[in-house]
Amino acid sequence: MGNLTLDDNLNRHLLDDHQEILNKIRTRQSSSRSVLFQAEQAIETLRHTNQPESIWKQLEVKCQELRTRLEDLQTEAEGRVRILLHSLDSLEHLTYKLQSLRNLLENLDSVLLVNTPSVNTTTTIGENQLSNKLNTINHPDEIDSCILRIKAALSESNSSHNNVISTLPSVKQKFIASVNRYADSKKTYNIKLNHFTGLNCKQYEDKIQRNNIELEDRIEYTVKEANNRLLHLIGRLEIQSTYLTEINILYKQYEKHLSESIHQLDKTKLQLNIIQKSLLRSDELNILTMNKIKKLSQERLTKLYTLQGDLNKTENDLKNLKSVELDLIEKKFTEANLITNNSMNAMNQPLDNALNYQKQLIDQCEKLQKQFMKYLLTNQTTQECLNEFLNQTNRIGDQLSNDYIDHKMDEIKKQSIEFPLDMNKLNEILAQINSIQSASQTLRNRLNQTIEQIKTIDPNKLRLTQSELKQTDILDNRLETLKDDVISRISQLDTLQNQLTQYDSDINEFNIWLDEVGNQLNCQTTAHLPENYLKHKLQSIKMLIPNRQLQLDNIQQSINALLTKLPESDDHGKLMKENMNKLNNRWSQLLHLINTREDDLKARESFNNSYAQARNQVQEMLLTADGRLTTLSSPITLNLNSVKQQMDKLNELYSLRETIKQHLDEVDQLGSAYDTLLHTSSGIDKNFGRGTTSSSDAHISASSAVPRVSTSAAYKQSKDNKLMNVLSPMASSGSSGISSADPMCNLHGKLSFPSIMH
Repeated sequence: MGNLTLDDNLNRHLLDDHQEILNKIRTRQSSSRSVLFQAEQAIETLRHTNQPESIWKQLEVKCQELRTRLEDLQTEAEGRVRILLHSLDSLEHLTYKLQSLRNLLENLDSVLLVNTPSVNTTTTIGENQLSNKLNTINHPDEIDSCILRIKAALSESNSSHNNVISTLPSVKQKFIASVNRYADSKKTYNIKLNHFTGLNCKQYEDKIQRNNIELEDRIEYTVKEANNRLLHLIGRLEIQSTYLTEINILYKQYEKHLSESIHQLDKTKLQLNIIQKSLLRSDELNILTMNKIKKLSQERLTKLYTLQGDLNKTENDLKNLKSVELDLIEKKFTEANLITNNSMNAMNQPLDNALNYQKQLIDQCEKLQKQFMKYLLTNQTTQECLNEFLNQTNRIGDQLSNDYIDHKMDEIKKQSIEFPLDMNKLNEILAQINSIQSASQTLRNRLNQTIEQIKTIDPNKLRLTQSELKQTDILDNRLETLKDDVISRISQLDTLQNQLTQYDSDINEFNIWLDEVGNQLNCQTTAHLPENYLKHKLQSIKMLIPNRQLQLDNIQQSINALLTKLPESDDHGKLMKENMNKLNNRWSQLLHLINTREDDLKARESFNNSYAQARNQVQEMLLTADGRLTTLSSPITLNLNSVKQQMDKLNELYSLRETIKQHLDEVDQLGSAYDTLLHTSSGIDKNFGRGTTSSSDAHISASSAVPRVSTSAAYKQSKDNKLMNVLSPMASSGSSGISSADPMCNLHGKLSFPSIMH
C-alpha cells in the first residue's frame, strides 16, 4: 500500500485502493457470516449433546479467530480511510494557505520597483517575461502613485499576516500529524500481520519512516523559504517606500523653487517688454531736448541694471538647483537603485529650459542697455560722457567702500549678511560696470578715429583729444579694478550661500529620514507585529544607524567650520546652529525610541515563552485527541467486544477532554496577560517628531493587537458528510467520495513549490 504524498492523483488512487479493500472486506464478511453461523450452530449442537470438548473446542477457537480477524480488517480499513480523508482535508487547507501566501508574494513582486538593465541577446525567454513585469519610474510624476501602491501592498501584507502567516504553522503541523497517524496505522497493522504470518516487515517500516521524514522536511523547507521571502520582500518595499518618500519631498521642493524662479523670469520679461516699447523713435529724438533724453536714458538704464541684477541672481538660483537639490535627488535615486535616464531627463529638461529662458532675457536686457547708452553718447560730447561715467564710477566705489569681507583673513566683517539684497546689489553694480565699459569702448573708438582725422590739421584739438583718451584709460582701469572686486565679492557670497543651501538641504534630508523611520517605529501596525517580524524590522533599521551617525557627524563638522567664518550675530548662522541642535535632539530621540522598542521586544519574548509553551502543549493534545477520534468506527458495530473497546477509548478521550479544557483556560489567561503587555509596552512615542502629525501615519487607524490563534476553534469543525458516504455499506465501490469539481483535483498544481519559491 502506498504512502501519502503531495501529488493529489497519487493520493486519490491511494484512497480508491483503500475503499476497494474495504469493499472486498465487506463482501468477504457477507459470504463468511453464513459459514461462521453454520459452524457456530454446529458447535452449539455439539456442546449441548455433551460431545467431548476436544471435538468442538478447536473449531470454536478457529471461528473466533476468523471473526476477530475479519472485524480487525474492517476496523483497520475504515480507520485508514478516515485518516486518509482527514489528511486530504488538512493537505487541502495547507495548500490553500500556501496558495494565499504565493498570491501575496506575487502581489508584492508586482509593485516592487526594479531598475532593469537593457536585455542582452543571451537573456532567456523567462527572464524577458520577468523583466517586462517589473516596474520602474520614467517620470517623477509617477512617484506619488508608486508610493501609494507600495503602501497599499504593505498594508495588504500586514492584513494578510493573521490569515496566512500566523495560522500556517498550525495548519502545517496538523497535516504532518495526519501523515504520521497514517504511518503509525500501517506500522501497527504490519506488527499484527507479522504476528499472524511470521514475516519480518522491518525494512518496509523503515521505508515508510524515510518517506515521512522527506515529506515533512519538504513542507518545513517550503514554509520557511516562503516566509523568509515574504520578510525579504516586505523589507525591500519598506526601504523603497522610505527612499521614494524622501525623493518625493525633495522633488516637490525642487519643483516649488523652479516654479518661483520661472515666475520671477516672467515678471522680468514683462518689465523688459515695457522698456522695449519705450525706445525712442527717430522723430522723437529730434523733438525732445537733450536733457529730456538724458534723463529718460538714465532712468531706463538704472531700471535695466536692476533687472539684470535680478536675472543674474535667478541664474545663480537655477544653477544651485542643479548642483544641490537635483544632485541630491539623483543621489537618492542611485542609492535606491531606481535611477533611469528617462526620470533624470524629465527633471533636467525644465531646468535647462529655464536657463535658456534666462539667457534670452539677459541678451534682451544688454541690447536695451546698449541702445539707451547710445542715446546718451549721441546727444552728449565726449567730455560730458567721460565726466558722467567718472561720477558713476566714483559712486560705485563709494557703495563698495563699506567692505565686509577681509580678503586676507577670508572672514566676514559685516554684522549680518542679507543674501538676496547683497547679491542683487552686487549684480546691479556689475551690470552697470559692464554697461559703462561698453560705452567707454565706444568713446575710445570715437577718440581714436578723431585723432586719425585731426593729427595733422589741428594740434590744439589733437592735444584735447589725447587728454580725453588718457581720461578714458583711467576710467577703464578704475572700472576693471571695481569689476574684479565685485566679481570676487559675488563669488564669495555665492560660495557662502551654496554652502548654507547645501547644509540646509542635508539637514532637511536627514529630518525626512527621521520622520519616515520614526513613523515606522511609532505606527500601531509595527508595534503589534509578531516578535520575529518586529525583531527583523528593528535589525534592518539598526543596520542604517552607523552610516547615518557618520553623516550626522560630517554635517556637524562642516557647519562648525562655516560658523567660525560668520559673525556671531549673523542671522543665517544663528538659524543654522538652531536647526543643527534640533537635528541632534531628534537623533537622540530616535536612538532612545529604538532602545525602547528593543526593551519592549525582550519583555514580550520573555513573557511569551510560557504562553507559547502552554499553547503548543494544548495543540499537541488536541492533535492527539483528533487522531484518536478519527480511528473510531462510525457507525459503531453491534459487537460486544468492539463496543467495549470503543467505550474504553471514549472514556479515555473524555478524560483527555477535561485535561485539555483545563489547559485551555490556563492558555487563555496567559494570552490575555500577553495582550495586555502588547498594548502597554509598545505604545506610541508622541514626543518624537518635529511637532506635527506625520502624514504617513495620518491615515493609519488604531488597530488592535494581533489576535492569538484560536487553538480550540481550529479543531471544532464538523465531520464532512463524505466520510459517512465512504464508510456507509451503501457506498458504491470504487468511488473516492471526492467530486471532480473538488479543489483537491488541482491539489498538485497548487502545491507547485518551486513556483512558490521562484
